[in-house]
Amino acid sequence: MRPLYRVPLVTQAVSEKHTAEFALQWMLELGSSALLVANEGEYVGALSRTDAAANASLKVREIVRPLGEPLPADEDVRKAAAEFVDKGRAFAPVEQEGKIIGLVTPQQLLEELSCSWDPLTGLPWSDRLREWGSQTLAASREITIIFFDLNDFGHYNKQYGHIMGDRVLKAFVEQVNAFIDPDSDTFVRYGGDEFVLGTTRLRSDAEDLAKRIKLQPIRIPDLDVPVEFSIGISGGKRSKERLSVHYAATLDNLINLASKDCLDGKRATKAKRDFAERQSNGQQSKGNGSKLGIIEGLRKRLKADKSGVALEDAVFVLNEDGQRTVTVLGSTPTNTGTKTLKATAPLDKEAETALAEALSKLVADDS
Repeated sequence: MRPLYRVPLVTQAVSEKHTAEFALQWMLELGSSALLVANEGEYVGALSRTDAAANASLKVREIVRPLGEPLPADEDVRKAAAEFVDKGRAFAPVEQEGKIIGLVTPQQLLEELSCSWDPLTGLPWSDRLREWGSQTLAASREITIIFFDLNDFGHYNKQYGHIMGDRVLKAFVEQVNAFIDPDSDTFVRYGGDEFVLGTTRLRSDAEDLAKRIKLQPIRIPDLDVPVEFSIGISGGKRSKERLSVHYAATLDNLINLASKDCLDGKRATKAKRDFAERQSNGQQSKGNGSKLGIIEGLRKRLKADKSGVALEDAVFVLNEDGQRTVTVLGSTPTNTGTKTLKATAPLDKEAETALAEALSKLVADDS
């Protein structure tokens, strides 16, 4: 079932004081076949593109049509389409909790029915995004792509079963849908545990949207930890009109860039988590396996070697690119005081081995 409230409804309204020619031009710019008509902030009817074109010189108030019986917002798209055919309607208002939230037209219903839908989440698949993206770019409007990828999704299926995996997907979609504006956003299931949101919001607004979605934890009963996901963003930075471009190829490129950005973020998050776990395990362990134990062992080694170098501390670092390193800090006496020493080694091996490697560099730098 695909409810009407998930259809990008017509929410723009023209004043009944305007000319039909003005309304027609607006409809052409929006790519819409109808507009709501308002008077002093209240909807008084609707105007179709056909009526506006045939009566361009008249005022909207002279040719406005009554809205007619509203359709409930939770009405299935297929049932609404059947009613349009039976009654020959050119448009219909959509009502939610006693309030008109927009206008639906045969054109919109046809577009909805022509797309493939995911029965689990109620979202369209990527063909809807491609259609929307090509039309938006062709209308010289800039778009931003936000790519979502659930972290460790296979873990839910393996540990809790596919029923829990389905609940995770639906909970994620429900959360993102709470932030969606049908006037500017198109949200689709891209494949598996990947989702894409296309938007005409400004790049800065899209980034703010992504942050707000990310900050809202997704908690599901019977799961000890919230569902986590990664986000990637691309687009929204065009500074001049595109000339002689293939819109579908442009959209594919934006999706690929957002997907790569998402993957990079996912890798960085995993590296930070793995590093934190290793550091936590090292600090909680006892004896030579702990950070303090390893440092104490290296201090004894320095003393036995009579190098004159004193080991002060070791610092574990995770760089922005996800590379883990260990830096050892030391000192050695000189004729004028104390000389500070520092050496770094990649933490791509056991902590003790990496520390010993950095220590060797420290001693070598002093000699």
